[in-house]
Amino acid sequence: MKELRRESEQLDERLKRLYAQAARTTTMLDGLPKGSALRSKIEENIVRIQAAIAEEERKLFELLELENRLKEALMPLPSIQRQVLAFRYFDGCSFNAIAHSLRRSVSHIFKLHRIGLKKILSDDSK
Repeated sequence: MKELRRESEQLDERLKRLYAQAARTTTMLDGLPKGSALRSKIEENIVRIQAAIAEEERKLFELLELENRLKEALMPLPSIQRQVLAFRYFDGCSFNAIAHSLRRSVSHIFKLHRIGLKKILSDDSK
């Protein structure tokens, strides 16, 4: 999940750069005569930038959808199991850090983690 978050942040950054590039490129068209070779090249670049933006937006949407599905999968779990899995997979915490946070033993956190994963995986296979 941490990787998903990092990838969505990277996609968001690429989108910002593409939007800025599109704005800069579009302003270059001002004052260029219609039908000129330079204007045609700039218009081609704008089309490519727009296609790249659409692709990045699609990827970002898919990642957000996946994150939402993962969050929904945790909802039926008891609170403590949901917390353990969220700390582990959404926040990237170690088992020791989770144990410290929840004031439980590491072995208990391992057990809650295992049980929570089993419940989620058994629900997915139905």
